[in-house]
Amino acid sequence: NLLVDALPASILNITSTTPNGAYSIGSLINVTVNFSEIVTLNGTLSVSLDTGAVVTISPFIHSSQGSGTYTVIPFDASLDLDSVGITLSGTMSDTAFNGVIIALPASTIAVNKNIIIDTTNPDITSIQSLSPDGYYSVGETINIAVTFSGTVTLAGGTLSVNLTSGGTVLFGPFTGTAAVGVYTVLAGHNTNLLNATGISLPTGSIFDVANNIA
Repeated sequence: NLLVDALPASILNITSTTPNGAYSIGSLINVTVNFSEIVTLNGTLSVSLDTGAVVTISPFIHSSQGSGTYTVIPFDASLDLDSVGITLSGTMSDTAFNGVIIALPASTIAVNKNIIIDTTNPDITSIQSLSPDGYYSVGETINIAVTFSGTVTLAGGTLSVNLTSGGTVLFGPFTGTAAVGVYTVLAGHNTNLLNATGISLPTGSIFDVANNIA
């Protein structure tokens, strides 16, 4: 049997086997390049990502795909991880020894996946009262809101905010961009201007969707 194949192989798509989601420092993200037919890589294939990272795919033989691993490092960020370039160092050919067209396909990581890279720790942007201005006496309540820079989850503990009046507001587990607690004025509490003097989390943790700790 004679087989004539004078057509070069090409890159079909670049994708990832890593599940969709948000990832932070130290996470390992798979990057997979799929080809139009079985090829052999004698050299290295480099995939550039929009985070500035470059993923190296090592030599392989007789496969329709090659894979590498992207390790997330501090300051990396992407709202939708994407492959933005691909280059070959060495040679690549199909089973008929035709070369492979090395070009970024239309079907990139961002097209095929929804992977967020977030290495920024969430922080508190404000602590404020939601109650009207005025004088408050023993037994009356004041709503206090703590707002964060993004969506966070408080788990396994209680957030405590100390006030200039000598009072304390406690916030139980929640998920969201803000938490609201209720301060009840007690006998002996006094201040001319209610304000927060400190915040603590004795137990538990506060983290965002990428598991960055607040």
